[in-house]
Amino acid sequence: MNIISNFVFRQSICLSTRHLLINSRTYKSNLSYDKLFPNSKSLDILSGPVTAPTNESTGKDKFNGFIPTDKLDITHRHARGPGGQHVNKTLSGVENRFHIDSATWIPDWIKPRFRDMNQ
Repeated sequence: MNIISNFVFRQSICLSTRHLLINSRTYKSNLSYDKLFPNSKSLDILSGPVTAPTNESTGKDKFNGFIPTDKLDITHRHARGPGGQHVNKTLSGVENRFHIDSATWIPDWIKPRFRDMNQ
């Protein structure tokens, strides 16, 4: 009888472990992006290309919050500062660059300030 109860116990552990593994794939923390930013469509990969909000809803001279990532030059580099060997061996720094004059998402009145700050 001991062999049968031991077998049943091991099977129940296997089933519960399998249940945990399957459910852990769908687990989302309270700090996941879709819970922190529920109205953000850019986080949904399957929704297709993200379109900018219209200027009528935000006003022409206001920043509407949309930055098209295809207009950014995103590069990875070695991070600077403390961190030891990990910082020296991994490309953990990210650099975003864009051309100020061709940036359609930045209002025209603020572009000269950006140019003055970054010269």
